[in-house]
Amino acid sequence: MSKTSVSFLALIVILMALVVSSCSPDDANSVIAKNQPVKVISVRTNVAEPIRRFPGRVAASETANIASKVAGQVKNVFVEAGDEVKAGDILLELDQTDYQLNYDQALANYTLAKVSFDRVDASRRKNIATQADFDSAKANVDKASVGLQQAKNQLSDTRVKAPFAGTVVRVNTQHYDFIGAAQPLVYLQSVDNIDVTFQVPSDLVAKLNRDANQAKVNVVFDAISDTPFAATVRKFSADSDRATRSFDVTLTLKAPPQNEGLLLPGMDATVMLDLSLLSPVRFLTVPSHVVFEQAGNTYVWTVVDQTVHKTQVSLGSFVGDEVTVLEGLKAGDTVVAAGIHKLTQGQTVAIWSAE
Repeated sequence: MSKTSVSFLALIVILMALVVSSCSPDDANSVIAKNQPVKVISVRTNVAEPIRRFPGRVAASETANIASKVAGQVKNVFVEAGDEVKAGDILLELDQTDYQLNYDQALANYTLAKVSFDRVDASRRKNIATQADFDSAKANVDKASVGLQQAKNQLSDTRVKAPFAGTVVRVNTQHYDFIGAAQPLVYLQSVDNIDVTFQVPSDLVAKLNRDANQAKVNVVFDAISDTPFAATVRKFSADSDRATRSFDVTLTLKAPPQNEGLLLPGMDATVMLDLSLLSPVRFLTVPSHVVFEQAGNTYVWTVVDQTVHKTQVSLGSFVGDEVTVLEGLKAGDTVVAAGIHKLTQGQTVAIWSAE
């Protein structure tokens, strides 16, 4: 080979090296990323399954933290947790000694005032007593009457009674305790009905609220048996839970027989909501793994004309491995199903459709 040929080849090698060195690593990566293949799926519409199950919790339909209207020392406690009582039953009794003395004194004051009034009234009829004497005696007897009634009420209030029929859930005092007025002593819940609270996703609550009378709801209680008990929708919450994006629903039902077990507030239940009687509930779903979070918001990558776009979405409840989409997407939209953390806004991709 001649020296001229060798020199020409060396010049070509040098020029190629200069060209390669002028391309930065970022440019090389952008060329590769521009053609990055991605797997995509289509957003689809689903129909809610006929029966949906939700975890619930027992709540008393009617409850009361019963307190005494007067202070004193506990003399007798007649109930304990689990006891059933009727309206008017005595739950506990305070020492009556001082209140009995107050009543006796008030009765004596009233008796004296009444005798004095009767005497003045008789004298006035004979024009012996003046109108002022009569008015004063009348005021004294009225005052004594009020004092007597107050003393009578306080004496009666030493016996704390059940305001309604129910089950004693908790007793917060014992013999010889000194208690203050308005101090909670006995926690009582109604035995006739119980409530069950649970949460439903926002995509279902509107339908349930509108067709509540047609909804068929059964409840199974973990603590007593596998027997389902029919319930009716009582009320809905006005706003959703910020953490779960779900709405609170309260059911009411007749309390199961006591021989099957005692249900107390806080016990677990399973709510079975039969949607077959409602008009079909349709909703959008995507696999949960296609969703990512940034700065407290949730997004998916949508693909339009082989270009990816970061699209903010609002999510509902999980349905198996998928999550319902409330806002941000429509049926038929194409979203990236794999490699979501390697993409950038506006990036061009090569589509690989999942079967």
